[in-house]
Amino acid sequence: MTRILDLPWRAAPQGVVATILAPGAGAVAITAEGWADATAAHLLPDRRAFVALPGAAFLAVETVPGVSITIAAPAAPHRARAVFQPRFAASPALALLAPRAIRAPLRRPAYALAAGQARIDAALAAQALDTALGVAAEMLLAARDAPETHQAVAALLVHCARHPLARSPALGAFVAALTE
Repeated sequence: MTRILDLPWRAAPQGVVATILAPGAGAVAITAEGWADATAAHLLPDRRAFVALPGAAFLAVETVPGVSITIAAPAAPHRARAVFQPRFAASPALALLAPRAIRAPLRRPAYALAAGQARIDAALAAQALDTALGVAAEMLLAARDAPETHQAVAALLVHCARHPLARSPALGAFVAALTE
Protein backbone atom coordinates (compact mmCIF):
# COMPACT_ATOMS: atom_id res chain seq x y z
CA MET A 1 0.00 0.00 0.00
CA THR A 2 1.29 3.45 -0.89
CA ARG A 3 2.23 5.59 2.13
CA ILE A 4 2.71 9.35 2.24
CA LEU A 5 4.75 10.88 5.06
CA ASP A 6 5.57 14.48 5.91
CA LEU A 7 9.29 14.85 6.53
CA PRO A 8 10.29 15.71 10.13
CA TRP A 9 13.05 18.36 9.99
CA ARG A 10 15.48 18.98 12.86
CA ALA A 11 18.45 21.28 13.30
CA ALA A 12 21.93 20.05 12.34
CA PRO A 13 25.42 21.65 12.28
CA GLN A 14 25.22 22.43 8.55
CA GLY A 15 21.50 23.36 8.41
CA VAL A 16 18.65 20.87 8.84
CA VAL A 17 18.18 17.13 8.33
CA ALA A 18 15.15 14.88 7.97
CA THR A 19 15.31 11.14 8.61
CA ILE A 20 12.61 8.64 7.73
CA LEU A 21 12.55 4.87 7.99
CA ALA A 22 11.61 2.93 4.85
CA PRO A 23 8.57 0.80 5.66
CA GLY A 24 9.47 -1.85 3.12
CA ALA A 25 11.08 -2.65 -0.20
CA GLY A 26 10.11 -0.39 -3.05
CA ALA A 27 10.51 3.10 -4.40
CA VAL A 28 10.52 6.38 -2.49
CA ALA A 29 9.75 9.68 -4.17
CA ILE A 30 10.57 12.79 -2.13
CA THR A 31 9.10 16.14 -3.11
CA ALA A 32 9.84 19.47 -1.46
CA GLU A 33 8.25 22.86 -2.06
CA GLY A 34 9.64 26.25 -1.13
CA TRP A 35 13.40 25.74 -1.04
CA ALA A 36 15.43 28.80 -1.95
CA ASP A 37 18.22 26.60 -3.36
CA ALA A 38 17.03 23.05 -4.04
CA THR A 39 20.39 22.01 -5.50
CA ALA A 40 22.04 22.39 -2.06
CA ALA A 41 19.78 19.68 -0.58
CA HIS A 42 21.06 16.12 -0.86
CA LEU A 43 20.65 12.57 0.36
CA LEU A 44 23.08 11.25 2.96
CA PRO A 45 25.58 9.55 2.86
CA ASP A 46 25.95 9.34 -0.94
CA ARG A 47 25.18 13.06 -1.50
CA ARG A 48 22.69 12.38 -4.29
CA ALA A 49 21.20 15.79 -5.17
CA PHE A 50 17.58 16.74 -5.72
CA VAL A 51 16.33 17.68 -9.16
CA ALA A 52 15.30 21.34 -9.07
CA LEU A 53 11.89 22.10 -10.56
CA PRO A 54 10.09 25.46 -10.69
CA GLY A 55 9.09 26.07 -7.07
CA ALA A 56 9.90 22.50 -5.98
CA ALA A 57 12.52 19.75 -5.87
CA PHE A 58 12.31 16.01 -6.50
CA LEU A 59 14.33 12.89 -5.67
CA ALA A 60 13.51 9.20 -6.20
CA VAL A 61 15.37 6.21 -4.71
CA GLU A 62 14.90 2.47 -4.23
CA THR A 63 14.70 1.17 -0.67
CA VAL A 64 14.85 -2.03 1.31
CA PRO A 65 13.04 -2.68 4.61
CA GLY A 66 14.49 -1.07 7.71
CA VAL A 67 16.84 1.36 5.95
CA SER A 68 16.70 4.98 7.03
CA ILE A 69 16.74 7.78 4.48
CA THR A 70 18.40 11.02 5.58
CA ILE A 71 18.14 14.30 3.72
CA ALA A 72 20.40 17.28 4.50
CA ALA A 73 19.64 20.84 3.44
CA PRO A 74 20.73 24.37 4.35
CA ALA A 75 17.14 25.22 5.40
CA ALA A 76 13.85 23.37 5.73
CA PRO A 77 11.40 23.70 2.83
CA HIS A 78 7.85 24.92 3.37
CA ARG A 79 6.52 21.44 2.71
CA ALA A 80 8.26 18.12 2.07
CA ARG A 81 6.72 14.70 1.61
CA ALA A 82 7.93 11.18 0.96
CA VAL A 83 5.75 8.76 -1.01
CA PHE A 84 6.52 5.05 -0.56
CA GLN A 85 5.42 2.72 -3.36
CA PRO A 86 6.03 -0.90 -2.33
CA ARG A 87 7.25 -3.64 -4.62
CA PHE A 88 4.66 -6.38 -4.64
CA ALA A 89 5.53 -9.90 -3.56
CA ALA A 90 3.60 -13.03 -2.69
CA SER A 91 1.70 -12.54 0.56
CA PRO A 92 2.03 -15.23 3.26
CA ALA A 93 -1.30 -14.14 4.77
CA LEU A 94 -3.06 -14.35 1.40
CA ALA A 95 -1.57 -17.79 0.82
CA LEU A 96 -3.69 -19.18 3.67
CA LEU A 97 -6.97 -17.91 2.22
CA ALA A 98 -6.63 -17.69 -1.53
CA PRO A 99 -6.52 -20.41 -4.14
CA ARG A 100 -3.14 -21.22 -5.60
CA ALA A 101 -3.89 -19.39 -8.85
CA ILE A 102 -4.17 -16.10 -6.96
CA ARG A 103 -1.41 -16.43 -4.39
CA ALA A 104 1.36 -17.56 -6.77
CA PRO A 105 2.58 -15.34 -9.60
CA LEU A 106 2.01 -16.60 -13.12
CA ARG A 107 5.00 -18.46 -14.51
CA ARG A 108 4.93 -19.02 -18.23
CA PRO A 109 6.87 -21.84 -19.80
CA ALA A 110 9.70 -20.89 -22.11
CA TYR A 111 8.57 -20.06 -25.64
CA ALA A 112 9.26 -22.88 -28.11
CA LEU A 113 11.17 -20.94 -30.77
CA ALA A 114 11.51 -23.90 -33.15
CA ALA A 115 7.75 -24.48 -33.00
CA GLY A 116 7.15 -20.77 -33.65
CA GLN A 117 9.42 -20.88 -36.65
CA ALA A 118 7.51 -23.92 -37.97
CA ARG A 119 4.19 -22.10 -37.44
CA ILE A 120 5.46 -19.11 -39.43
CA ASP A 121 6.61 -21.37 -42.28
CA ALA A 122 3.21 -23.12 -42.35
CA ALA A 123 1.32 -19.81 -42.25
CA LEU A 124 3.40 -18.36 -45.09
CA ALA A 125 2.85 -21.50 -47.17
CA ALA A 126 -0.91 -21.08 -46.64
CA GLN A 127 -0.69 -17.33 -47.46
CA ALA A 128 -1.92 -16.47 -43.93
CA LEU A 129 0.16 -13.34 -43.44
CA ASP A 130 -1.73 -12.18 -40.31
CA THR A 131 -1.03 -15.49 -38.54
CA ALA A 132 2.65 -15.34 -39.47
CA LEU A 133 2.91 -11.75 -38.23
CA GLY A 134 1.25 -12.69 -34.93
CA VAL A 135 3.65 -15.58 -34.36
CA ALA A 136 6.60 -13.35 -35.25
CA ALA A 137 5.41 -10.81 -32.67
CA GLU A 138 5.28 -13.58 -30.02
CA MET A 139 8.81 -14.63 -30.94
CA LEU A 140 10.10 -11.05 -30.79
CA LEU A 141 8.61 -10.65 -27.31
CA ALA A 142 9.93 -13.99 -26.06
CA ALA A 143 13.46 -13.94 -27.46
CA ARG A 144 14.35 -11.00 -29.67
CA ASP A 145 18.02 -11.91 -30.09
CA ALA A 146 17.63 -15.65 -30.67
CA PRO A 147 18.82 -17.02 -34.02
CA GLU A 148 15.45 -18.75 -34.54
CA THR A 149 13.68 -15.40 -34.21
CA HIS A 150 16.06 -13.81 -36.71
CA GLN A 151 15.46 -16.65 -39.19
CA ALA A 152 11.68 -16.39 -38.78
CA VAL A 153 11.74 -12.62 -39.31
CA ALA A 154 13.97 -13.07 -42.36
CA ALA A 155 11.54 -15.63 -43.79
CA LEU A 156 8.67 -13.20 -43.27
CA LEU A 157 10.56 -10.36 -44.95
CA VAL A 158 11.49 -12.60 -47.90
CA HIS A 159 7.83 -13.60 -48.27
CA CYS A 160 6.77 -9.91 -48.27
CA ALA A 161 9.44 -9.15 -50.91
CA ARG A 162 8.26 -12.02 -53.11
CA HIS A 163 4.59 -11.11 -52.71
CA PRO A 164 4.47 -7.29 -52.72
CA LEU A 165 0.67 -7.24 -52.96
CA ALA A 166 0.23 -9.23 -49.74
CA ARG A 167 -1.45 -6.80 -47.35
CA SER A 168 -2.13 -6.82 -43.66
CA PRO A 169 -3.00 -4.10 -41.18
CA ALA A 170 -0.36 -5.61 -38.87
CA LEU A 171 2.54 -4.92 -41.25
CA GLY A 172 3.07 -1.42 -39.87
CA ALA A 173 3.20 -2.68 -36.30
CA PHE A 174 5.58 -5.45 -37.37
CA VAL A 175 7.99 -2.93 -38.92
CA ALA A 176 7.74 -0.77 -35.80
CA ALA A 177 8.52 -3.79 -33.60
CA LEU A 178 11.58 -4.57 -35.71
CA THR A 179 12.97 -1.06 -35.49
CA GLU A 180 12.55 -0.46 -31.75
